[in-house]
Amino acid sequence: MFYTLRHQSIVDFGEEVIPTANMRTVRVSQEYFTRMNDQELIDNAPLFDHFSLIRQFHDDPTTWEWILLDIFSFSGGDQPGGWLISDHFKLILEQFIIAQPHRFYPAKLLYKGNKLDYSIFNLLWTAIESTVQIDALTFNVTDVDTETDKGPLQERFHSAEEIHNRQHALRMQQRLRMHLSSITINQYYDLIPLFGLFADVIISERLKIAIEQSRIEGVDIKECPYEVIMPPMNL
Repeated sequence: MFYTLRHQSIVDFGEEVIPTANMRTVRVSQEYFTRMNDQELIDNAPLFDHFSLIRQFHDDPTTWEWILLDIFSFSGGDQPGGWLISDHFKLILEQFIIAQPHRFYPAKLLYKGNKLDYSIFNLLWTAIESTVQIDALTFNVTDVDTETDKGPLQERFHSAEEIHNRQHALRMQQRLRMHLSSITINQYYDLIPLFGLFADVIISERLKIAIEQSRIEGVDIKECPYEVIMPPMNL
């Protein structure tokens, strides 16, 4: 069984909006974030000191630090793929098989006057076409307006660009939406981002269990809505 991993944006109790990690308070050149956004792995990166919490569309700063979580999305600049994560979460992830390329960059999060140890968990999408069998992807199609299922799409693709172009053409010309129905991944991973193809980050059953047992706060884990075909882990 495989799952998708996201950060929470709203918590269940009270439907309060979760703050984001504000990049504008980090006292290093914003160029580093631009380079991450441009899919570059940075050697000898500085300590990213410090992020702060901010709630979009909430002007009262006293409401921004209402909750502390193990994972936050970014705001305030060229946002790198991935999240700001606690050291607790980082220690768990380091025990699992994460698709390359990725990197952890040390960071600080200012929370209620204290600087806490966090990391930028930077996930890149440059290797997507070497980790996913593009020509084995299968899709279903639905009507954009009625959500009526139109059945499987009888087409094969050879690049992410072809998929994006076909998605756009179907939506604009026929009011149809493509939905992934199965994906084949070349080797075993406990975590693999599909950036450059889709927005999902896929995780394994064993990583899901570890996250839940470690009580990682702020994650949104759901069962994959499509079939994931992946070789077993080498023991």
